[in-house]
Amino acid sequence: MATPFAAGVDVNWGTDESNPDRVEYVERLEHTNHEEVRREGAVPERTEVTDTIPRDHWLVVETAYDARDRIQKLIEQRTTDPLIMTGVTTITDGGQSKKAITVDRVTQRGVDSTSSPDIGIDEINSIVPDTVAGSVDGTTIDGIPVITREQTHEQTTDCNGYNYTSSFGKSIPGAARYRTTVCKPCSFATPAVDNGTGERKMLTGGHCGQEGIAVHQPDCGGEYDGEFDQSFDDKGIDFGSVKSAEYNDGGDVYKYKLADEGGDFYPNTHIEGIIPQSSLKYHEGDQGYEIVNHGARTGRTTGYIKNIKTNSSGHDIIATTAQNGGGDSGCSMYKEYQYSGTTSVYIAGISVWGRNGVDGKDCPFEVSLGNTMEYIENKLNVKV
Repeated sequence: MATPFAAGVDVNWGTDESNPDRVEYVERLEHTNHEEVRREGAVPERTEVTDTIPRDHWLVVETAYDARDRIQKLIEQRTTDPLIMTGVTTITDGGQSKKAITVDRVTQRGVDSTSSPDIGIDEINSIVPDTVAGSVDGTTIDGIPVITREQTHEQTTDCNGYNYTSSFGKSIPGAARYRTTVCKPCSFATPAVDNGTGERKMLTGGHCGQEGIAVHQPDCGGEYDGEFDQSFDDKGIDFGSVKSAEYNDGGDVYKYKLADEGGDFYPNTHIEGIIPQSSLKYHEGDQGYEIVNHGARTGRTTGYIKNIKTNSSGHDIIATTAQNGGGDSGCSMYKEYQYSGTTSVYIAGISVWGRNGVDGKDCPFEVSLGNTMEYIENKLNVKV
């Protein structure tokens, strides 16, 4: 059976400016025309903003991902069930932070159905080794631990006590609550623009509604009138888009802002782009890299990236230590940057699952999970 502790290489957090041997990566994709997006509803134009990390850190992360690929190939010789997910996480061994490979046998539980993989944990343990090597750019790291786990991902739709319940009329921000015609409560995430048609949409959770299902904000029969135009809800994939019943080609309906508990827009805060996976993977396990989960059930909670994982279908998932609960489904997971009294928000993913209920309860959950925004953009052909 795979074990969580073995030889490895210490993770080098931080930005050691004294080390000239550094690697550049894309830290975020940000609007170049944000004022026009925010004030006039212009289509977002984006540019890459880069940063650097020490080469030693880059090697640790990239060899871990190569090791994950090797474990994924071993799993796929037996099964391509999308609820077997492989990933990279950070463990502590002997006082050092080290990368480890995770193999999760996930039970995905919704309100109306439960799905589990076609093989058990004992068979998974017989397939994967205790440790694995990873190689990149001529460097090989041996002894990277492999951890096998049983996990349950709960769809966050069945808790009571919603805070962000105010009506925003026909001017919808992220984190605002909405309900479908069957009165299922969920949260909006962020506006986006269809790359093909130019239509404005609001992104949210896929399990919140099916294509053609009407949406009202904040309650059944509320002021806002829209409907799901895309909905993806399957094993390891859960997101969708909503658009106004009346075609909107400006910024009047979907605001690049976030709701607060007082029924207003969160002050001096604007959504200005996304955090790509190239950045998420280099900050996994870094407790100083804060990610916010911001939904209608729990408001703002903060944490760090606990795990990045995928499956045979390539559904990229981010798990954070920020709490979430029922009604948060569809809300944004994001990173904040402060500039002269204003807050710029970059979306990392859409929160739809929870894990590890607090104090033995189903919610709030100690871990929030969702597909990464870069993956969602590619799948829906949209741009935040």
